[in-house]
Amino acid sequence: MKILINKQLILESGAKKRSESNNVPCNGIKKKMGFSCKQDKDGKVFIATHRARSKSYDSFDKIPMKDITFIDSTG
Repeated sequence: MKILINKQLILESGAKKRSESNNVPCNGIKKKMGFSCKQDKDGKVFIATHRARSKSYDSFDKIPMKDITFIDSTG
């Protein structure tokens, strides 16, 4: 649930925050394109741009090429 207080959007504690992910090396992706490789708080990895994010996977080599192509197109 989103709450608006003093023109700031506050997310309930159950929501993921952007600051909970860290940039990591893109191991398993042969050619890094226009996205960042990140790791969430559960230790799973994903790729993201400022507009979109893939699902979380156990490793970068498990991210489908269609997801890589789509995320890259949003950057």
